[in-house]
Amino acid sequence: MMRLRTGFCAVIALCGLGFLAAGQTPAMARQIDKYKVNAWNVSVYEDDDTGDFSHCVAYAEYKSGIVLNFVLNSKYNWGLLLFDVPGRFSKDDRFEVKYMVDRGVVRAAQAKAINGKAIYVPLPDNVALFREMRAGVRLHIDVRNRISTFRLDGTSDMLAALADCVRKRRGAPASADATPREDDAPPREGAPKNARQDKPGASSPRGTSTGSGFFVTADGVALTNAHVVEGCTEATISGYGKAKIVTRDQTNDLALLKIIDAGKTTPAKFRSQPLQLGESIFVMGFPLAGQLDNGLNFTGGIVSSLAGPGNDSRRLQFTAPIQPGNSGGPIVDESGLVIGVTQAKVNEMAALRASGTFPQNVNFGIKSDLATSFIRANAVEPILGEKGQPQPAVTVARDGRDYNVQIKCQPGGS
Repeated sequence: MMRLRTGFCAVIALCGLGFLAAGQTPAMARQIDKYKVNAWNVSVYEDDDTGDFSHCVAYAEYKSGIVLNFVLNSKYNWGLLLFDVPGRFSKDDRFEVKYMVDRGVVRAAQAKAINGKAIYVPLPDNVALFREMRAGVRLHIDVRNRISTFRLDGTSDMLAALADCVRKRRGAPASADATPREDDAPPREGAPKNARQDKPGASSPRGTSTGSGFFVTADGVALTNAHVVEGCTEATISGYGKAKIVTRDQTNDLALLKIIDAGKTTPAKFRSQPLQLGESIFVMGFPLAGQLDNGLNFTGGIVSSLAGPGNDSRRLQFTAPIQPGNSGGPIVDESGLVIGVTQAKVNEMAALRASGTFPQNVNFGIKSDLATSFIRANAVEPILGEKGQPQPAVTVARDGRDYNVQIKCQPGGS
């Protein structure tokens, strides 16, 4: 009975959801379709007056009695709707709500009370948050100093399905002016129109920029992306201490760092042979600082294109999953030789709005020949190697621990 009652309430309380996110006048909405995605119930609504598509909702009821709804409307505005929230509210009350995925960034939003037991929390047009919701384990929401925790089981498939629901009901791609905002990833030159690339660096709640890198010499010189250390005068390499930023190439998004109190380090080897389309690769790095463990993260995929956006021959495209914080880490072949440097991934929400499609694992790296040219141009000789027999993934990962590093810096300071 609880589910049926809540579903009925959704028809009334979610009417004209656009007014909550976009300042429109509310109108009655009616349910026109429903289905399940894992444990989530998905419902589709249209404007009762005009018959136009309104929004898609995915909801689940928890043991606490709270019903958590993820809502995506026809303009791709999204938010959370919570039914049976502890506390008392008056219709149209506005107040601050704080929320956090796992142990990540604490965010705040201005919530609105729909009635005495339901509130709507608008979510920012931020791809990093969208990814956190898909990959996270728990969502913590603080409503007037009462914290509720929700498991995010199945949200990866559910949010993809929710985006697909809106795309299909709209019947056409979103307009070109519906470009999402991305806090830390401006469009790069040569990117497809209206489809941004995210540079997967990460920021902690204190504003510390984090990324990945790897040693290229035995005396403490490391390579990373320029955007990882953007705005910083020096950096810290975890486990090794302070590092000087030797040089950066903003055009090609590369930077060299050197440990100030350098000891002996293990350098990575770059492959001397050309890259092949379709070959297996591995990506290493330290993504989602503060949310995952602090150990090396290791994922696999293939080389899916020998050029980047705009047919940029300096870059490659690969399928191995990456997350914020992977920037600057090595892309290696099956023998453990570096064939590229992780740089960017397609902004899924931007691509969804621009083309009506939801891309997955469309990621880009800087080819190793450009990286080695950059290293040589700064009077450092990279170590090259010939491609050998494929090694077990566990061996490649074990060897990678010796030369992969996490990089941290404070933009605007040391």
